[in-house]
Amino acid sequence: MSVVLPSFISILLLAMPMIWWGCSGEDYFTDVYELNTPSDSSYFSVSGIMKLNNKPYDNSQQGMAVWDSLAFVFNEGGYCRIIDLHNKRHVASTRLASFDGSNHANTVSFGNFLVPDEGVPLFYVSRWEPPVTCYVEQYNMQTNRFELMQTINTVHTKYQGWYSNFVIDQDRKRLYTVMMEHVADSILNIRSYNIPDLGENMVTLGKEDVLSEVELNLGVAHIWQGAFIYGRQLLILYGGWNDGERGMLVVDLDEYKTKNHDFSWFPYEPEAVAFYNHSLIMNTNGYGVYYLWHFEWHPGQDHKNQSLLQ
Repeated sequence: MSVVLPSFISILLLAMPMIWWGCSGEDYFTDVYELNTPSDSSYFSVSGIMKLNNKPYDNSQQGMAVWDSLAFVFNEGGYCRIIDLHNKRHVASTRLASFDGSNHANTVSFGNFLVPDEGVPLFYVSRWEPPVTCYVEQYNMQTNRFELMQTINTVHTKYQGWYSNFVIDQDRKRLYTVMMEHVADSILNIRSYNIPDLGENMVTLGKEDVLSEVELNLGVAHIWQGAFIYGRQLLILYGGWNDGERGMLVVDLDEYKTKNHDFSWFPYEPEAVAFYNHSLIMNTNGYGVYYLWHFEWHPGQDHKNQSLLQ
């Protein structure tokens, strides 16, 4: 997405106070870390954007959403750091209104604007742990606070387990759920719904609300991480911090074809992925050290016409 940087974002980048902990952005980062991509992995070239120190967070880094040049990076529980990707600096810290020890914030994606073209769009935050819940929150740039606008629950007969990601398809205005029965599983259940109106504070999506559904048997069980929709492609990261089988599954949401991208050579636990300047941005965990990475893929730079299924 390429847009002119609005004045409210410019104000945030220039003057947003560090009101939560009173820390300067420089306290959070060290020098850029470079990663040499293996010669046999020609599809991606990888370099570090920045290294995020653990303080003052004790919880692991999880979901992430990118709007224009701002990366909203979330830690387990609902802590949030706002990063200026263009200037590679931390501009604000806050926490979700749904801040709670059991809110894993596993996947965070943008929905519609609460007020058209004002501020940033609504955040859809996946709790991940049971029950299957999504928190819809609005971020106020002037106050640096989140407000809970809606809570969405789903009714699944067997998919009430740990992995429950809610992902917004902004192009088709759909809400997708990506579910599995166990923490590590080979079967993914993917459903789509209309995005609920904000008229109700609490919404339960039942079987009658399902627009489409498919189960994918991948044959290999993985620890599934964050998800993101890019054009008509669903991107799902997998692999743990001590798991050598790391990668990204890409699902065609029209024909449900899949392609696996092997990241077993990558030394850190992949958590979430988004796009910035036509390239993948990934955040990772690794022994208490958090990184943001720039994954430039080949071939092509044509934003939504290039397929990661190739």
